[in-house]
Amino acid sequence: MVDGVDFLREELRRVDAPRCAGAGLAFAASIALAACGGQPPFTGSAGSLDDLGSGVLEAFARNDLEALQRFRLTENEHNTVIWPELPAADAGYPLDLAWRNIQLRNQQAVPRAASALRRTIQRAGELHFLAVACEGELQSFDTFVVHTECSVRFRAGDAAYRIQLFKDVLARNGGYKVFRYYDEDVELAGPEGDQKGGP
Repeated sequence: MVDGVDFLREELRRVDAPRCAGAGLAFAASIALAACGGQPPFTGSAGSLDDLGSGVLEAFARNDLEALQRFRLTENEHNTVIWPELPAADAGYPLDLAWRNIQLRNQQAVPRAASALRRTIQRAGELHFLAVACEGELQSFDTFVVHTECSVRFRAGDAAYRIQLFKDVLARNGGYKVFRYYDEDVELAGPEGDQKGGP
């Protein structure tokens, strides 16, 4: 099933160079948005990748669905800002269907991720956020950049873990938001390496 995230990830693979001068430098990409129109951050955005990851991890641990929603791109932001900047918007795929598919996948992802984290808390104790790592390519569009292949690192008990609560983060003029929570199998990584399904 195709959704807006699939289109976004396809466009990220196809873009060879940022469309805003200066935004191609990874260390400067986020602040370079000021030169791409000076658009304000999305409402409710976190101030950094780590602030976003910490907030999302805490919201999952508390089962705070309202907080999870605030950290995520809204339908209006997707439809009026993100989608129009993707060449895929001209391909004829229905926008309303794209958003419905995003919503469906998000609704499937949230309880699965929450369940994995609850099992970790029950077994290892309280979760302590460490960092967000985005290991994919950083890409720039007209008014936002996208950090890809992101995961949240945290400690529970004596072990450090990694969980991919989200893959893509949109940054706009100093603000960071999740595109959607991910619905692949949850992976936790401890000192012994990757473990499918976690503790």
